[in-house]
Amino acid sequence: MSKVVKFYFMGIINRDLDIVDVNMSAFFERLDRARINGEINNQHIVSGKTMKIFQIIRPNLNAQKSFIIPFGTLKKGATYQEDNGRVEELTSRLYDITFVYYNQDDNVAMVSGSKASPSVKVICKFMNLMLRQDRCNFIMTPVTYDTGLEMVRNARIVRSVSITVNMNSSAIDRFYGFQGSGLFESLKSFTQESASTDAQKITFELKTGRSKNARMNKQQVMVLLNNLNLDVDTIEEIVVHYKQGIDEKIQTAKLRDSYLNLTYDFSNCPDNNLSSSFILDNADVALSARRLSFASFIRSKTADQVPLDFEIDDLIRFR
Repeated sequence: MSKVVKFYFMGIINRDLDIVDVNMSAFFERLDRARINGEINNQHIVSGKTMKIFQIIRPNLNAQKSFIIPFGTLKKGATYQEDNGRVEELTSRLYDITFVYYNQDDNVAMVSGSKASPSVKVICKFMNLMLRQDRCNFIMTPVTYDTGLEMVRNARIVRSVSITVNMNSSAIDRFYGFQGSGLFESLKSFTQESASTDAQKITFELKTGRSKNARMNKQQVMVLLNNLNLDVDTIEEIVVHYKQGIDEKIQTAKLRDSYLNLTYDFSNCPDNNLSSSFILDNADVALSARRLSFASFIRSKTADQVPLDFEIDDLIRFR
């Protein structure tokens, strides 16, 4: 394992691929109870490896709202340990473990694992083997953030903003339907007039003068960029030229297709790997540090969720 965790939205989708409103704490509580009672098969072969889900690990406090689900793949081959200078083969079954931490209040998951332990993709395959796939599927979607926007937010000087819009008919229709500021209304009018030229793309550019001290109002630039929440097919690219200081070179940030998985580095962990107890004890620090980044993402995933048509028991594939 490493000291870095990745953030995910974790949920259930129905056969129409809609995210359903499921209490994930209650869902995993029921799944864990079914595992203890032998009601489910908690071991499956996934991607050629034997994989299991283990007992949920909870902190002493707030036990129902935050917990860790350990997933493991069986190590292959013999494993040895040193015993008083001698090499001794271990006879117990050993697993490479991925810890999935979940916090109900934030509705977000953090995943910690090594290259050898189960990936999120493999975990989803495993989970779906324990569910009624004629009714639902288990998903984990990485929480992403715009690296380009982060560069602009941290810049000291913004020199220009360039927006390239596709001119195909469907894109133009969406552009016309967007309600924005007076600037947007002007852009829409110009786009409409330009459509008759058979142009395929149109680029709008806002820029400063030639003086090296010239700069745009960064606060208003961020407002503009945050308002550009249009369809991907409509806006092809957003390019911002910025500087970290007056005497620094101009740098470029491209805000389209510049997304990365949101992470947190537990660099204060005294061990080489993250343990379940360390994650539980320090999870609030990571959540507080990244809440501004993941909160809006989680809201966007759950904004259109639909009611669950079944009881939680109806989602589980019992023996």
